[in-house]
Amino acid sequence: YDEMADEMIVYAGSSSSNGASFRPLSDIRALNLQSLQWRQVEDSPPRPVARLFHSAAIDAEGRTLYMYGGGDERAFFGPFFGDLWALNLDSGQWTKLYDPADGDTGGPEPRIWATITWDQPSGKVFLFGGHDDGVVGNQNDTWAFDPSSMQWREIIGPETVNTPANGFCDFPKDFVIPNLDAPDRRASHLAVLDDTRGEWVVFGGKTDCGVIDDVWAFDLERQAWVRLLESTSGEACIRGENPDACIAMCQ
Repeated sequence: YDEMADEMIVYAGSSSSNGASFRPLSDIRALNLQSLQWRQVEDSPPRPVARLFHSAAIDAEGRTLYMYGGGDERAFFGPFFGDLWALNLDSGQWTKLYDPADGDTGGPEPRIWATITWDQPSGKVFLFGGHDDGVVGNQNDTWAFDPSSMQWREIIGPETVNTPANGFCDFPKDFVIPNLDAPDRRASHLAVLDDTRGEWVVFGGKTDCGVIDDVWAFDLERQAWVRLLESTSGEACIRGENPDACIAMCQ
């Protein structure tokens, strides 16, 4: 949401009507919430490549849209993107801030279905979770990117494999060593910044054990997660806090 222009900005996605294939896009559209009219946002190269399953956030005061990660037509299995771009909403000029494909290091593993948000007081982009194309898949790591230094900082690291998966989407009960100070590993979740409380609130998503419906808040000042609402399904069995929430995918 672009507060200054009162518009909803939509970038990229897929135009495929076939659930078994993807046709990535790279256009930018804006919906004016007063007139309810769409317009195309003109941008100039160099541009990010077409993609879907990415995440975006807006610094309304700085007139900047940040876009991270995603995948192309191979987004079922990867490889995924790990690049971070900034779009000046007034000039339409893109700037690449970080890209492991260019040799940049120190950032999160490339992934799809993560969430990023812009925190105005700190002037940083925060990232949580998503699905990478490595051995872990769903993640629950937390990162911050500082546009002034062009560097990522890991706040809470990723979980590591304890017992290898039995096969595709077939995870043993003790697949990873859990970090109980962070939400369960997930992708396709929702996240929104609560400016009044200084918290980044995350809801739901997809874990190794199915769809989850818990709510967590990341305190931006203390740099720590707090669970606000327990899950009723989809929680990893190894966490042991809500055994009734486990389903068949957790063996």
